[in-house]
Amino acid sequence: MKHAPRRSSLHRTTGSARATGLFAAAFLLLGFAGVIIFFARRERAGAVPPPMTDTSRPPDITKIPTGNGGGMATGLVQGSAMQVQLVDDKDPSRVQAEITADRSTPLANDEFSFVKPKARVYLRDGRTVVVDADKGRARMPQGAAGRPQNGLLEGNVVIRLFPPTPGHKISPTDTPLLTTTAPSVKFDASLGRLEFPAGVKTVGDQIDFEGQGLTVLYDEAKKRIDGAHLEHLTRLIIYPGPARPAPRIAAAPAPPAPAAPQAPAASTASPAAATIAPPQPVETLYRLVAHDQVSVRQGARSITSDDMLAWLRLVDGKLRPAAVASLAPPTAPDIPASHASAFRVLPAAYQPVGAAVKLPAPSAKPASPDDPIEIHWSGAMDAALESSTPGELARNDVFVRFTSPRPLGVLARDEASRASARGSLIDYGATVREATVSGADTQGAKLESDGRGEALGQRFEIALNTGLVRSPGPGQLRALGKANAPQGTLAWANDAEFQMAMDRGQIQPRPTSAKLRGKVHASDGAATVNAESLDATFFPGTSALSYVKMVGNATADDGKPDAGRLSADTLDLNFEPLAGGDSRPSRVDLNGHASVAQRDQSLAAGRIIADLSPGENGRTDVTAMNATQDVTVRGKDGLTITGDEVRATPADDWAEVRSRAVDGVRMCQGASTILTSHVQFDGRSRLVHVPAPGTLWHEITPSPSDASNPNDAPSNLQLTWGDWLEFDDAAGVGRCQGATVAILTRPGSERDTLRADSAEIRLSQPAPGQRRVLDTAIAIGTPQRPASAESKHFAPGGEQVVQAMYVEGARIEADQSRQQFSVPGAGKALLADHREADPGTQAQASPGARPGLALGNTSARGDTLLTWNDSMQYDRSAGRLHVVGKVRSIHVLDQERMQLDCEDLVANLSTDAAPDRQGRLTSALASGGAWLRTQGRELAAGQVSFDAINQIATADANIGGPVTITDPKTGVPVKASHVTWYMKDDRIEAKGVQQIAAPK
Repeated sequence: MKHAPRRSSLHRTTGSARATGLFAAAFLLLGFAGVIIFFARRERAGAVPPPMTDTSRPPDITKIPTGNGGGMATGLVQGSAMQVQLVDDKDPSRVQAEITADRSTPLANDEFSFVKPKARVYLRDGRTVVVDADKGRARMPQGAAGRPQNGLLEGNVVIRLFPPTPGHKISPTDTPLLTTTAPSVKFDASLGRLEFPAGVKTVGDQIDFEGQGLTVLYDEAKKRIDGAHLEHLTRLIIYPGPARPAPRIAAAPAPPAPAAPQAPAASTASPAAATIAPPQPVETLYRLVAHDQVSVRQGARSITSDDMLAWLRLVDGKLRPAAVASLAPPTAPDIPASHASAFRVLPAAYQPVGAAVKLPAPSAKPASPDDPIEIHWSGAMDAALESSTPGELARNDVFVRFTSPRPLGVLARDEASRASARGSLIDYGATVREATVSGADTQGAKLESDGRGEALGQRFEIALNTGLVRSPGPGQLRALGKANAPQGTLAWANDAEFQMAMDRGQIQPRPTSAKLRGKVHASDGAATVNAESLDATFFPGTSALSYVKMVGNATADDGKPDAGRLSADTLDLNFEPLAGGDSRPSRVDLNGHASVAQRDQSLAAGRIIADLSPGENGRTDVTAMNATQDVTVRGKDGLTITGDEVRATPADDWAEVRSRAVDGVRMCQGASTILTSHVQFDGRSRLVHVPAPGTLWHEITPSPSDASNPNDAPSNLQLTWGDWLEFDDAAGVGRCQGATVAILTRPGSERDTLRADSAEIRLSQPAPGQRRVLDTAIAIGTPQRPASAESKHFAPGGEQVVQAMYVEGARIEADQSRQQFSVPGAGKALLADHREADPGTQAQASPGARPGLALGNTSARGDTLLTWNDSMQYDRSAGRLHVVGKVRSIHVLDQERMQLDCEDLVANLSTDAAPDRQGRLTSALASGGAWLRTQGRELAAGQVSFDAINQIATADANIGGPVTITDPKTGVPVKASHVTWYMKDDRIEAKGVQQIAAPK
């Protein structure tokens, strides 16, 4: 960008009233650390001199007469030749300068012309400045022996700066530190102005400079340069390699004083050196500005901008030793220092998959600190004094700023590492080694690594001494793939800090820690991470993550089709190192409103801790997990589990849920709910184990084909156990132990209750797409507490029992597939039917009636007690009840009692689906010493059959043995070969009677 021509600020209208030297000049140019070139200097009398570092003395001139004025000088003009010596007012023994000319010619207005003028200026630090020219002209109001006030040197003007030597002796073979050449030099001592109107060149061990239109302003009284202006820079190269070592000047006695020149009489200087008080340091501050197309290059590194500004602090006219901090410690000189290390800084970007953005291998030779630094600008350069300390020099002695009005107009580039820094401003504090890249908006600053990654923000602050990189304000890091397509992003809203690794004073392109604040978002293109803040640490020597902490609404989504997601108030992620400098996540800790979800499964708790391991296809698997504080698990098919703690080892497909409360674990699925304090799941064995007391609720929805429940009303099952429960899903077997109670509440005010010490159920193995159904159920009691099954039917209102059935035995079995109910062993049953009799017929059973064993009433009204010693089996599909072993049936109705004893009892019940006939007794057969007693009559036979439809009992001696009938009125038994008892008519017919007693 080309700026409008700038007017130089180097204009003075006033100056010193006394001309005190031939000339005193300095040239100030800008590099990274700044270059100061002193051409010559004459210390004014009365000014505070800089510290003396050379104790050797030039020839004694104490007897040279002094001229008029504030300083001491002696001159000798012989013919047309001229020789002038200038000495210090305070220390007349020290010669400050010597001026000679082959010929001097007086002109009008106190001017003189000179041929081959030469000047030697002896600096206090031992260095010597030698000035030569073909000719010159000067205005000298005090005459040829006086001091020039202004003038001009022309023709091959050469200014050389020599290193310290004993006695300031210079031999023709000595090489100067700096050599400045110019066609002409104008000076004005009264204005303190030095001009190089036709151009100037300076060369030395560490500089090669050429420019046009150089003007320098100086203040002789204050021993300082006040400003400089350079109209055009042709060339500026700085060679930062080791400078030529200065010789060590040993202190020595003053040599004999030379004879004074043969000149007119003059006063004699004091024979002894005056005592000089220790000087106070003099601090001078400068601001330099270079305009248009600025570029600085060193090897593979470069900086380009529109303008460049620099601030310098000089103490006693020079930079302090630590003004430009070394980029490499002196203890490791073999390690190349990096003057452009700031441009190589690219913080590693965190990605949700744990990868980091890494700098590529260098593609060019890295720059050496000894490589030349080429500086160029196309406009003018101005330097001026600062009246007060600017903020740029608050912590620095040298501060450089590169600026551009264009977005990203300043570029710092390192071709070796293929890294760049862009912004509208780049600052570098050379003393504290801190660099800043900034822009006008949230993407106004940019750090890049070609093809690998980039950092965008409004400002990046880089401390090269400590390796700390800060980004105040919003920013982001992006990992780049082919064609610079974004592959990963890490963004923040407030600020970020990256602590980069350091190696022997050098910042390394790998982080040791990172801190990000404000709506942190990370993504690798699929997986995403979000939090209010994120802290990360990295394994030493690598860019591999060691630890990540996310705070504030932390979430992580793996972005895969199964949509795995983590969320918590805080998320801690630990990593373990891998070979090759990488790492993998090893543990995740979610704290506060923690949640893990994947597809239709989720886990929520106050805290979740999981151990991780690598899985197949780059997947990360959970090897162990522990969740505490208000845990909720949601699984497939609507499964929900709540508790105080969940532990799991997914590799073993095992998990458990615990609670301190006896009913603190709640497991729900569909119409089933379990309350307990401990549940275990073994996925490999497909086993659910509840090693604690608990309760199960289950709602049974009838199938459409269930004719017994025409209203489709659900039944409710409640199961409690005292010790444990387990369910083997593979085998379809469920067991519970300890004080087991199952209560089934049916529609229509019915309730079934099962009590046992233990119980077992077996479910069917379903066909694909079908549900499991109950196959068998077993209830087992103890000798002290047998198992029992009870069924009750309540009258409307649910309080009065109108029907009941109770079965008791050591073991009760139900085979749903065979429709069989059995007690394999001794037991008893109680059947109660307290319904009112049907108004039409006693033989008609009311809807839903339970079958009784009252042989005189097929509607089973009344109470029946049935006991046996061997077994009881009821086949519902066949409608057959079979009781074996000392069977006894006692039926009571309206104070009437009927008792039946036998060894074997078979009863056939109606299987008609009609509710009024279902379960109705149709026939019965009692055998094995059958004995029947009712209404005072007794019937004994080997076998008694009963037709319940017609209410007829039959006994035959040829079947089962003799038949005996006893009438209580006579008390005399009657034996017969065949007996038919018509119970409806209370009439008995007997055949083959041995003694007959007709009923009365």
